[in-house]
Amino acid sequence: MKKMILFSLLLGFAFAFPPGGFGYGGYGPKYGWGPGPGWRYRGPIAKENYLISLINTYPMQPLSEKEKESLKSIYEEEKLIRDLYISFYNKWQIPMFSKLSLNEEIYMDAIDALFKRYKLVNPLAGHRDDIGYFVSPNIKKLYSEFLSKGSKSLKDALVVCANVEEKRISDIEKMIPHIDNQDILFVYQNILKTARNHLRSLIYLLDYYGVNYVPKYISENEFKAIINTPMERGILDPNGKPLFWY
Repeated sequence: MKKMILFSLLLGFAFAFPPGGFGYGGYGPKYGWGPGPGWRYRGPIAKENYLISLINTYPMQPLSEKEKESLKSIYEEEKLIRDLYISFYNKWQIPMFSKLSLNEEIYMDAIDALFKRYKLVNPLAGHRDDIGYFVSPNIKKLYSEFLSKGSKSLKDALVVCANVEEKRISDIEKMIPHIDNQDILFVYQNILKTARNHLRSLIYLLDYYGVNYVPKYISENEFKAIINTPMERGILDPNGKPLFWY
C-alpha cells in the first residue's frame, strides 16, 4: 500500500492533487503541457480558474499599503516556488514536480486577477514565463540558493521544496493579521491550504527515502499539526473554513 501511495505521489496523481484541481483538467497539449525535457506549463487558462470567479463575489475594499505590498510579495513567492518546481522537474523528471508547478500557476493567476481588480501594476509584468527572473533581490538570492541545493540530488530537491512550502506558510500567516480585504484573505487562505497539502506529500516522500526532515520556517508544533492531519479538500472561505468541497 505504501509503495502504491509513493508511486502516485511521484507521478503527481496523489489524492492531494485531484485531476483538474481548480478546473485546469490535466496533462496534454490541450492543457498547455507537452513531453520532453522542457515539459512545463505554457500559460494560464484563466477562464477555468474557479478562484478568479469567486474573487469577484467579494466586495472591493480600499487597499492599505501593507495589503498592496503583500500582494506583490506573495506573487513573487508563488513564482519562486513555481520556477523551482519547473526546474526540478526538468532536472529529475519526476512528474509530481510539474503537477505542483501547475498548482502555483493557479495562484499566480488569482493574485494577478487581484492586481487587475485593484488596478495595481504586476511587478513581474512581461516576465511571468522567464524562469529565475525576480524583482526582489532577496527572492532572487533565495531562488539561486534553493536551485543550487536541489540540483544535487532528488532528496535535496524534496527538502528544498518542503523548505519553500514552509516559508510560504510562515510568510502568509504573518501577513494575514494585517489584511481585512475579504477577496485577498480568500486567496491567501487557499494558498495556505495548498501549501499544507504540498508539505504533507513532500514529507511523506522524504520519510519513505529515510530523510529525517527538520522544519526550518515554522515551529515544530505547527509542523507536526500539519503532517499529522489529513489532506484538505475543496475551497476555503476568507476565514479558512470550507466553502465547498470537490
